[in-house]
Amino acid sequence: MARRVQRVLEELFGLRGRLMLLMLLSLGPALALVAYLGWKQGQLAQHEATEHVAHVARLVQAEFAAEIGRARHALAVLGTEAPKLVADPADCVAALNRVRAMNGALLGLSLVGATGEVRCAPPGTPLPVTAELALIETARRDETIVVGPYHYHPEWRQGAVVLAFLLPPRRGEAEGVLLALADPLPRLEALARRAALPEGSVIALFDGERRVLARYPDRERFAGQLAPPGELFAELGNTGVEARGIDGVQRLWAFSRIEQPGPLGPIEILVGVPSAQIITPVRHETRNAYLMLAFAGGLLLWLSWILGGHLLVRPVRRLARLTQSVADGDLAMRTGLASEGGEIGELAQAFDLMAKRLEDQFEALNTARRNAARTERMFRAVADHSTSGILLHMGGKMLYVNRAIEAMTGFSREELLQMEFWQVVHPDHQDFIRQRAARRLAGEVIPDVAEFALNTRDGCERWVGSSGTQIELDGQRGALITWWDITARRQLEKAAREGERTLLAVMDSIKSIVLIHRGDKLLFVNDTVCHMTGRNREDLLCLRFCDIFVAADRMKVFEAGRARLAGQPEPNYYEARVQHVDGTYRWVEITGALIDYQGQPAILGNSYDITERKRAQDMVEQILQGSPSPS
Repeated sequence: MARRVQRVLEELFGLRGRLMLLMLLSLGPALALVAYLGWKQGQLAQHEATEHVAHVARLVQAEFAAEIGRARHALAVLGTEAPKLVADPADCVAALNRVRAMNGALLGLSLVGATGEVRCAPPGTPLPVTAELALIETARRDETIVVGPYHYHPEWRQGAVVLAFLLPPRRGEAEGVLLALADPLPRLEALARRAALPEGSVIALFDGERRVLARYPDRERFAGQLAPPGELFAELGNTGVEARGIDGVQRLWAFSRIEQPGPLGPIEILVGVPSAQIITPVRHETRNAYLMLAFAGGLLLWLSWILGGHLLVRPVRRLARLTQSVADGDLAMRTGLASEGGEIGELAQAFDLMAKRLEDQFEALNTARRNAARTERMFRAVADHSTSGILLHMGGKMLYVNRAIEAMTGFSREELLQMEFWQVVHPDHQDFIRQRAARRLAGEVIPDVAEFALNTRDGCERWVGSSGTQIELDGQRGALITWWDITARRQLEKAAREGERTLLAVMDSIKSIVLIHRGDKLLFVNDTVCHMTGRNREDLLCLRFCDIFVAADRMKVFEAGRARLAGQPEPNYYEARVQHVDGTYRWVEITGALIDYQGQPAILGNSYDITERKRAQDMVEQILQGSPSPS
């Protein structure tokens, strides 16, 4: 059971669950649309109901005014029969009954005196009380038909209007006033039917004290009651208010008003339609739409579960199993789904292509490993038989040395592989080699060849030339170094340097000028050059070679030296003047030879002072030309 629950949970959180979630999300806009349409339909229904209820309120107001007008007309008609009404009580009653029968809104007609005493009234007619004396007085004063306020009469248990009309007095007759008791809204039920109000609708009239004057339906039940304070009367004047009436039913209300004089204030007309009659149909339609969507959504979820497992989950699981097989090393596995259409087919093709490339790369890797092993064997065979030392180090740690390195250092291969690279370098050169190795590993450009002494096991002096290149091994930088033995050459150079020092000492003792120059650079001058120019050796070595001669001879000397250095023909001897710092000069005869000095070509110059000879030649020439001898 637990395994089944776990499997279902895995399905829900797997591809099927995600597919079902997508289906549910796709239903979201439809649900939102249904909700919006339901809300909009409710708004439209409420708006239509509000307009309808407001129209009914206007009809009630018009009906009220029309009934008052008909009551006024009835009094005016009776006024034309004033003599008959005053003269004969029987005729008066008959006339009053006739007029009342013609107007259903009239509850009663009577003829009263100036002080309110009844002179004529049909049997059963509701009679006015003393409260109407003010209305009678107003009618006597204004001599016109006066309409009293529409208010609740407790003795009649309904709302009514009293109209008063002063009959024109005749000679010898007492003054009389016609009183009419009228209900302007006797046909509220008929008006509600004509307006097609739905069941449960209400038409109610309230006075300024919020007392019910008239109501449809249940007029007898609610007439005269005071409405409790609440949200309904707080919204008077606003059309489209939804509130509870005095019967506790929630309705949509529309308001209208009939202005009338007196302390009771205007008459408020309220028409209400049950909210359920407006909203319930819309809610039913919305609920049905939701039910249809729920059914369609459930069907889609079921189909997505079934079809998703067949079309999506099963191929993906197969791909997952094949991926695991490839991960386990079976690179020959293929999906067999490459012919499928759509994204699954593309995924299967990509998987097969990946497996094929992995198989090819694995085969290429094996081939490369075999080639690398063969190359390593060849390298070791060549390196071990090479007379040059070959070593590989990484970060100073030696990883490989050949037999020549063992012979040069006197240490065995096992000992060398336990040592740092610079431990086999002479202590005087270790800092130089450390810096050079660090710069090489950092990728800097360094001179190709370096020479240094080794720290051998037997302590013998051994010099090597070293050259190397940077390599990458297992993702880390290392260096491949080649050494060759230069001990014999260094010994010869040492002997040559000692012989050179002896030669330079001899040249310093020669009284003629001896100098060595390379191009325009002086490399050596003997003491005779210092004496003849009046300069010390350090100053001379900072001058150009031609600067020790007078300006007129410098180009000749420079061209001769350049030709000799280039191996071109030039005179064996030539003359020039060497200038002293005091401005005097000495004639010299110059000869030179091309030599190797400090490993590079240079010119060894030898000059003899011929100043006295030049003077003697000048004297001879003067004698031969008959010139006087110089003093």
